[in-house]
Amino acid sequence: MRVVNRDVREAEEGAFAAFVTARGSALLRFARALTSHAQDAEDVVQTALVRLAQRFATVDNPEAYVRRTIVTLTIDRARRSARRPERMGLERSDENVATPDSSEAAAWADVVGRALDALPPRQRQTLVLRFFEDLSEAETATLLKCSVGSVKSQTSRGLARLRELLADETPATRSSR
Repeated sequence: MRVVNRDVREAEEGAFAAFVTARGSALLRFARALTSHAQDAEDVVQTALVRLAQRFATVDNPEAYVRRTIVTLTIDRARRSARRPERMGLERSDENVATPDSSEAAAWADVVGRALDALPPRQRQTLVLRFFEDLSEAETATLLKCSVGSVKSQTSRGLARLRELLADETPATRSSR
C-alpha cells in the first residue's frame, strides 16, 4: 500500500510541476496586472501556488482555483495597505519600465500600466478582470465577491479615472520629457 501511495504522490507532484511550468508566467502576468508592484505579484502567485499544492489532488480546475486565490490575496493586500498612506502618482518602481528607444507600443503599454497602478485597488482589479481577462460583469462580480452593480460602478469610475490620468499622457509626450 505504501508503494501505491508513493506512486500517486509522485504523479501528483509531477502534474503540479507541469501545471506550474505551463501556466506560471501567465499567472504572474495576471497577478502583476492586479497589483501595483512586481514583487507583490510574485508573492501573491507564490502563495497561491503553495495553497494549490496542498490541495492539488482534490481541485478540479487548478487554473480557476489559482486565479481566484490570486484575486482574493490581492484584495486582502489592498485592504491591509489601505491603512498605510501611499503615493497615487504615476511613478512606477519596477524594472520593466520602457526605455526611450522602445517601440511606441511598448511605451504606450508602460503609460497604461503606470496609470493602472495609480488606480485604487478595487478599480484596478475590476478593470483587469473585465478588459484584460475579458470576463463578463457577472463573472467579475463572482470573482470579487460583490454585486454586478458594484462591478459596473467600479468599472465606470475606473475608466473615468484612467481617462483623467491618460489625458496628457501619450508615448510621444512621455518620451519628450
